Amino acid sequence: EIITELRERLDFESTFIPAPAACSTPRSTQLHLARVSTESSDQFVVFDTIRSSICFQKAVADGWMNAIEAVAEVDSHRAIDIFVLFILHSISSRRKAVESLFCTKIRSRLFSEELMSTVFGSHTGALRGFFPSILSLCETLLCSSSPSIAAFATSLYQHVFGSFDVYCQQEVIGALITHIGSGMPSEIDHALDALGALVETQGKAMQRFAILIKGVLDYLEHLAVGQIRRLYQVLSVLAFSSLEEVSSVQDELHTLIRKQLSHTEAKYRRMGVMGAVMIVQQLARRRDVTDLTLQAASASQARDSTLPPARKKQAISMLDDVMRSCSHSPESSILFYDEMSSVVRKGTLDTAVLHYLGDEVTTKYQDTFLVESGDPLASDLGLPMQLAYSLDSAEEGSIAVNLLPLGMQQADRGQERGAGLRALPAHFRLLSSCERALSDNLEGIDALLGSPVVVCSKEKLETEVFEDLPITKRHDICLSLFHLLNWFRELVCAFAGEEDVDMRGKVVIRLQDITELQSQLESCMTATPGFLPPSVCAEEVTPPTARGRKGSKSSKGDTTAALSVTSATQNIDKDTTSLDKTASTATVSIDRIRPYFRELDLGSFAPLRYDPLSRTVMDSESRTKEQEELKLRPPQLLFLLRDLNDKLSSSLTAFGGKSMAARSSRSSTASYTTDQLVATMTKLMPALCEHLENSGAFFQAQIAESDGMLDVESGHQDFPVLCTCLHLLLRTMATFFAWSPLSDPHYEEQLWASVRAIAARTSQSSSQLQAALPHLARAAVKYLEQFSGFLPTLTSAHSLAKVLVALCKTCKAEHLKKPIAIACGSLLKRPWRAGESGSQRSEALDYLLRYHLEWADDPLALVESIAGEGVVELMGEEPQEESSAYPTLSTTTFPNYYRCMMAAVVSQVKAVPPPSKKTTPTAEVLTERFHLLEVSAKVLNILVNLVKSFDRRSVFVAVLKYGKQYVEAFLKSGMSVLSSLFRQRKDDVIALLKTLQQSTRNLQHFCSHSKVTKDITLTNHVPLLKKCLEMLLFRVKEMLTNHNCQEAFWVGNLKNRDIQGQEILSQVSQTSAGEDGDDESEAGDTNSTSTDRREPILSDED
Repeated sequence: EIITELRERLDFESTFIPAPAACSTPRSTQLHLARVSTESSDQFVVFDTIRSSICFQKAVADGWMNAIEAVAEVDSHRAIDIFVLFILHSISSRRKAVESLFCTKIRSRLFSEELMSTVFGSHTGALRGFFPSILSLCETLLCSSSPSIAAFATSLYQHVFGSFDVYCQQEVIGALITHIGSGMPSEIDHALDALGALVETQGKAMQRFAILIKGVLDYLEHLAVGQIRRLYQVLSVLAFSSLEEVSSVQDELHTLIRKQLSHTEAKYRRMGVMGAVMIVQQLARRRDVTDLTLQAASASQARDSTLPPARKKQAISMLDDVMRSCSHSPESSILFYDEMSSVVRKGTLDTAVLHYLGDEVTTKYQDTFLVESGDPLASDLGLPMQLAYSLDSAEEGSIAVNLLPLGMQQADRGQERGAGLRALPAHFRLLSSCERALSDNLEGIDALLGSPVVVCSKEKLETEVFEDLPITKRHDICLSLFHLLNWFRELVCAFAGEEDVDMRGKVVIRLQDITELQSQLESCMTATPGFLPPSVCAEEVTPPTARGRKGSKSSKGDTTAALSVTSATQNIDKDTTSLDKTASTATVSIDRIRPYFRELDLGSFAPLRYDPLSRTVMDSESRTKEQEELKLRPPQLLFLLRDLNDKLSSSLTAFGGKSMAARSSRSSTASYTTDQLVATMTKLMPALCEHLENSGAFFQAQIAESDGMLDVESGHQDFPVLCTCLHLLLRTMATFFAWSPLSDPHYEEQLWASVRAIAARTSQSSSQLQAALPHLARAAVKYLEQFSGFLPTLTSAHSLAKVLVALCKTCKAEHLKKPIAIACGSLLKRPWRAGESGSQRSEALDYLLRYHLEWADDPLALVESIAGEGVVELMGEEPQEESSAYPTLSTTTFPNYYRCMMAAVVSQVKAVPPPSKKTTPTAEVLTERFHLLEVSAKVLNILVNLVKSFDRRSVFVAVLKYGKQYVEAFLKSGMSVLSSLFRQRKDDVIALLKTLQQSTRNLQHFCSHSKVTKDITLTNHVPLLKKCLEMLLFRVKEMLTNHNCQEAFWVGNLKNRDIQGQEILSQVSQTSAGEDGDDESEAGDTNSTSTDRREPILSDED
């Protein structure tokens, strides 16, 4: 209590004068501390007294730890808390406890960035003496596997570097270099993040450590692609950030990168490419900007070249070197194009260098991939060809993409099959990036969006004709379809964000082409065993295991799927006949090669927001035939939603605002941050709601046509696709709103806008839409609840519940718990006939039951109702297959219900506060707690008795696990309540203990049964449960003794029995098998076996 009062009264926010920047030695720091102590002696004496008392008095240290640990609000933490924790961490015996407390507070988001800024911004002199301890804490936190803790350590390193003297700064750099050399991927990532942040914010101070940081190049071979990119970015900024040259670092970087570019091994060439790109980025950096993102960069901001001639020459020379080095390697070319396009999109390159790069890329692209559409097609390559997928008239489309001939010609010259096409998407990405950076639009290259492509004749793609082709030709066709898909994906990435209506219509058509081509490629892959495409991305892809749909075994030919394309095609011609015979009839899913496709960027999801478009379809005589509506169909919606959901699931994992650059080897992923991802989701939220309404309207119509029942086996072609779309729409919302940093002040505006977008779909007035976040959350929950009546699958119901729960938690709307519990109950009371997998159904039921019980007004009464009414229908002489009250409750799903009901009972007992010396509960509070314990004991007895009718292994595990937790919680909180009320309500207390005794006796029988079955999973729970039961026995005896009621208690020996009550005979008890089989004998009986347990007996008369 004293410490708590000290925390509230002491103001450490303005206690100390900041240390001067000139304090570069420990001696000068000591002089500064002396000056501070004379100017504010009272405050310094207080701090010194706290430090002395903590170091030499254990009770004081424990008190501070408990006081800080008890703080549960972020605004309640003070600067003195951090001071005290640093002092405690300097004590070796408390180091682990302090580190654990730091981790707990960080996970709970109670230590804010503002708090740490206050600590290091105002009290540098006082913290200097604890620098070794602070540095040790930083090192420990950075090694954590939790992203949030490691990100906090990264921020802490920055505060330490910016607050202390040169000696401390050197120690910080040394610690970060040690982390990079540790070999742990997550540790390396966060250490490079810290170095990068220090270079950006403390550039001048970091210059003096350039030689030291350069030593990290020794670890280059052991770093991943993204880590190499980040390291070269740090070194290039140090070497070229100003016109003042750091000659030694520059010379060594130039020498190393040129060696890597000319190396024969691909691994070293990749390093050289990334290093060269990072150097070009820094050399060609515009002098008039500091950091422009793609959204901020525009042609209007571009100025005349301000780059010194020497730097311009260096940048162009480096570009020539890297392009020349990559000219004969598709892998290196792809990496260069992707990395360079990411740099161009930042908008920081000088205009002169950008023009040079754009001219070079455009010229090479035209010479390599484009042909005149009027030129005759090649007829000597063994496959008939045609121009297809044209969206422009003959006059407009004068060029065509020479796709299939280019791939087959490369194969004929003995090179790797498809090598000429692998760089096509990446090359176009750089081309479009340069065009947008120079012109602020893509009008100069818009002809490529509607240009035709040279592909195989469609007659050869028919199933019967295709299967008769030689295996080499089938492989060529599959490869051409794969490259065509990537070409269209890259077109969508480039043009999806354009405002021109004609371009938007063409983007929608390209999306339709993508979904059709995916189905076509699946069909061709089924008839082409062993086909595996080459990688067209910057990162290496691990070949997946090939399997057909519905768990069918992979075909004999699919065993070659793990081989590279080169090795897979080396022996194609050896035995064509035998390969033809091994073709599998099982359909091969496109998911098998999904990692090989080009990744969509954030701009690709703009079509989700498109308004319906239309185009005029002309007949052969150029007369208007009809108006065709252009909008996203279910297959295209599914295509975009699946990719969006994958991005959210993989990206929203750490603190907000952190760049993905060090986490991913893909340059497209490296070009956006979580801030941009959150902003994209905020813009998409109204469109997601609209698609949700359209999907719901479809199922509502299906219900109306089926007389009020949703026919999951409907023959409608869009039914399965829309089922998945509805699930992904809800899952996308759930993933977004469940991201914990979304509730931070940093994202307050985006969260409010997102929830408001959902609330606006209801009949809310404009003034209501300006209300506080909890009110908007109520409207959003009400809007989403209306979809619960026509959800097609239990999986989609699970996703809907996740959205509701996430909104309640993120918006801190406690008043929504009851409506959400009712909504979960309504979903549980619906019959679900869809065929989800067992694990999906189990996960969904567990989630719905958890919040249906946990957030109910009276969870214990609800559990009693389900156990007493719903479960009873599954028992008896004529048991039903499922409960009428809860159709999701059946003999199959009973373990799920049982597990959740036991967990709900335990959580209610755990909610009873443990005894405290500070406060004494009133009689009304004690009576309320006693009633809760009384009902919980009754419900527990009902649940324990159900095990005898449902003796499954999963049920036994649940009753043993949660039975132990219940007894533990009862010992911790319940016994103090019984002891306090014993004199006033002795009969009620004894009656409660008798009810509890029936459950503990059955638990003892279950322990004996577990030993008989010799199931390790069950027996692992037995020792701890029996220990808790013994502790309960002695606590009851202690309570009765303290109240002079020993006569109400006597001890008997409980015999070993199975779950049906039959005695389990052992070597000793067999001698008395014919004796009376009562559960108890008088105290002191010596005929008990070694496994018998003493049981408290409460006499009725007392």
